[in-house]
Amino acid sequence: MRISIIDLGTHTVLLLTVDVIDGTYSIVSQEQRIVGLGRGIEKTGLINNEALSETLKALEEYKSIIKNLASEKIIMTATAVLRDASNSLNVKNKIEESTGFSIKILSGDEEAGLVYLAGTNAFPGISKAVVIDIGGGSVEFVEGKGKNISRLISLPLGVVKLTERFITRFPVVSDELVNLESFLDDTYKLELKGFDTEMPHVIGVAGTFTTAAAMIQGLEKYDPAKITGSVIKKQDAFSWLKRVSDMSIDEQKNIPGLHPKRAGFIVAGFALIHSFFNLFNVDAITVSDEGLRFGVLIDCIKKNQLKR
Repeated sequence: MRISIIDLGTHTVLLLTVDVIDGTYSIVSQEQRIVGLGRGIEKTGLINNEALSETLKALEEYKSIIKNLASEKIIMTATAVLRDASNSLNVKNKIEESTGFSIKILSGDEEAGLVYLAGTNAFPGISKAVVIDIGGGSVEFVEGKGKNISRLISLPLGVVKLTERFITRFPVVSDELVNLESFLDDTYKLELKGFDTEMPHVIGVAGTFTTAAAMIQGLEKYDPAKITGSVIKKQDAFSWLKRVSDMSIDEQKNIPGLHPKRAGFIVAGFALIHSFFNLFNVDAITVSDEGLRFGVLIDCIKKNQLKR
């Protein structure tokens, strides 16, 4: 059976198409569009018309791709962007009416659970880990052993939210970066009580981690095969945080591995990644290209929900 999964996030909209046969899948196609649906929500609480228009354009492209690929089932999920916006219901209705896709808005806990499923599936040899997903609107922390989750939490610390809240100019003013880092430390102390900070492995999924890995490797062209299984070391995170903080937006746009539409937001991204090394006692974070959309897929396969 051919299935297409759309992941509508705060910053990106992703499309994964796979063939599923006897409980196993093979990838047919993957697409990414950076649409910034959540731009401005931190200040206004609303999804703006310009961002919605750009998102609808991307979804129309996806609709054409899905038709050409002859997918038999379409699943579309949305995360923090539609959890947080005051006009979420109106936006959801407009997208569904325009595309014909039905959207399931995931709760923070649902998103975290699916992220863990994706992260651990990518590395079956890792028995105990914290899986972290950095999105545009939220960050999910999921602690577990094997397939069993022991703790999970979704926090509103996405790169778009943090950038709009703390950073006003580029290069970044040092006080703003200090304030951002202090806020993260204070939030972790309050919200992550009970998490095991001595976990043997930390797995990072989603666009900020994969972008950071691509930048560290200097990839001119993104290659999932070079990302999944790669590692980010603490010194890498620190040096890149300093480097991008000292750059203008235009300078950031010329960095190999960094999509121009992620410029600016990558500062908060590296601030988050660096903060995880202070939070969890690990030497490196293992990166996976297989994020939420793969968790949705694996969950459907496990629950035998792939009927037309």
